[in-house]
Amino acid sequence: MINTSKMCQKAFVAIIGMTFMNLSYAINYTYDNLDRLVSVNYDSNKQFINYTYDDAGNIINVETNIFLYTINGTLLDKQKNPIEGTLVQVDKRAFAITDSNGYWEIIDLPEGHYNLIAKKEGYAFMGQDFEVGNQDWITELKISVLSEFKLRIIPANLEKPAEQGKKFRFNITAINGGDRVATDASIVYAIPENTQLVSIRGLGDVECDGVVSDDRETTCILPDLPIGAMVDIEVELYLELSEPLGPKPVLKNIATLYSNYPNTDVAKRYTAIQPYLSVFCEGIPNPIVLGGLLHYECDIELNDNAPKKVATGVHFKMQLPDELRPEFVTTTSEGHICDTSKWPTLNCPIGELSVAEANDISEVTVVVETVLEDIIMLALTSLLQVTADNYEGHINDVTTRIDFGDVEVDSVIALDVTNSMKPILNSIIRVVKTLLKETFATEGEAPFIAIISFRDRNEIKLEAATDDLNLLLNALETLEASRGGECPEASAQASLIAVKHIKPKGSFIFFTDSLPYEDAETQSALDEIAQEIGSKDIQVFAPITVDENCIDNYK
Repeated sequence: MINTSKMCQKAFVAIIGMTFMNLSYAINYTYDNLDRLVSVNYDSNKQFINYTYDDAGNIINVETNIFLYTINGTLLDKQKNPIEGTLVQVDKRAFAITDSNGYWEIIDLPEGHYNLIAKKEGYAFMGQDFEVGNQDWITELKISVLSEFKLRIIPANLEKPAEQGKKFRFNITAINGGDRVATDASIVYAIPENTQLVSIRGLGDVECDGVVSDDRETTCILPDLPIGAMVDIEVELYLELSEPLGPKPVLKNIATLYSNYPNTDVAKRYTAIQPYLSVFCEGIPNPIVLGGLLHYECDIELNDNAPKKVATGVHFKMQLPDELRPEFVTTTSEGHICDTSKWPTLNCPIGELSVAEANDISEVTVVVETVLEDIIMLALTSLLQVTADNYEGHINDVTTRIDFGDVEVDSVIALDVTNSMKPILNSIIRVVKTLLKETFATEGEAPFIAIISFRDRNEIKLEAATDDLNLLLNALETLEASRGGECPEASAQASLIAVKHIKPKGSFIFFTDSLPYEDAETQSALDEIAQEIGSKDIQVFAPITVDENCIDNYK
């Protein structure tokens, strides 16, 4: 006999789920003793819907922590003219059409990661992935109109890292945004170290034979592509990762596009790797205001595919910023007590994690509640480490931005102050002083200028933000090159903070001899920096070339 009550409840939930959720999957349904659905939990993003009934069995209240967000933008061509009638689509589900001003808007997106594309005959647009959440309700996105033959790599699942001992899928997309038909085109894909190519498949008329050369490369041949056309290749890897992964491992996907166009295009995609024993942490809200509560949830987990079913002597350590005051620390499992006596260092003996039996504890979540008491750095970075007796340790970090509101400046000067800059820092300071004096000597209103220094992720500091020349000169006098000095540095993270607060048509002056980090967070930051610079028409000056030793280390 069919249970119509449960069917109706599920239909009601499905409607709500379709309204609130985007490609999320209900992992756990919970029913009460009258067989009524009381909760749906989405484990992938820790969102829930709870239902309350009256005595007659009617739903009288729906409680959810699912927040809905809006994205929008204005689509312009290279001459800054609006492009009307363009389809803007999110994950092939939600969409909008640009109006006569090129404006588009998509509403009611749940928190999460998404892929955005645009389509209009006669044009080619570069897709992008983005994230909404942390109660940042409206996000403005810039869609780029292509003028070249370009490549893009995007994971099949934007929410999850690549897991050690499992398969990982992604797409390579080639888009002809140039001025001619693309002919003699091919894509050469470099198979990452310590991975196995499971499959590579061209869609449509793309031919991929799957043959791997001695250089661990495989080639796909593309058909002739008219202007605006695009093709896709699906790739699946197995992450054997038998070698030591290092502290913050990433999967590096690199593909190169060759054709009759004079320039080749190289696409890179860095995805965080989740080792067998891992720690990942989230800080909410992001950004945070002075005096606000910052809530951390740190998951220490043994992968269900781990070769050793029990990890022994597991220990979690967290180094938090000095600006945070502890409120309380707890864990999701009984018997695990964290030591806060050496705050801001947190030590949590976990003991054993096991995947041997279904009911074993394979994951422990450490919850840390803090208050932002002071602002010293421009971003709060906590360093994470998990170790075990019989597994390689995992080092990670979590960064939270500081909310400075809508403050904008005319210019930002950002300086790398690591040890490698010591031979040239004094010369740079003299040049910047001269530049400032000349700027302030001109007639008109004094410019509002910020000076930022940076080393590592947890050392991005605001030295001054003022329209007073003497205060800016004094801030430069206090700068000293010390510590660090090994490539890479937090140049991308510092630059992102800077460009977000520069006025339209403002300027960004940037000094470093090091390359940015090579990870997923940095790649996302670089993409966002390009968006900000393009949309605001910011002038960028970066007069120092990267040190050759740094490039060698980076490779």
